[in-house]
Amino acid sequence: MKPISGHITSVEFVTLWSKNLAKSREFYIDLLGFSLLRERAGEFFQFDIAGLPVCVDCHPERSGNEANQIGVRVSDLDATAAILDGMEFEVKRGEQEEASERWVAIKDPDGHELIFIANPG
Repeated sequence: MKPISGHITSVEFVTLWSKNLAKSREFYIDLLGFSLLRERAGEFFQFDIAGLPVCVDCHPERSGNEANQIGVRVSDLDATAAILDGMEFEVKRGEQEEASERWVAIKDPDGHELIFIANPG
């Protein structure tokens, strides 16, 4: 069976948590001039750093030292999920209908989440 790394096709995003989304947006987009990729007002924005998509999510209740996320696109989500299940990870599953995506996620030893994403079909 192919290892997990063999199914990854690209990094979809790295997530940073923000207590104040407006200030974070001002810092990354307005001050530093990174390219805005997309945003949903009051929820998140994504920008590009040298080809790496970074997502800043609004979570006013989070401190700066809580878990972050890395999202990667995989070629075969079912195969990836089967490998993770076989490794006895606690695997979360879900889908985002508006983006037409399915995903599975696990946590590393520090609680950071690694999310494997694929489009249905």
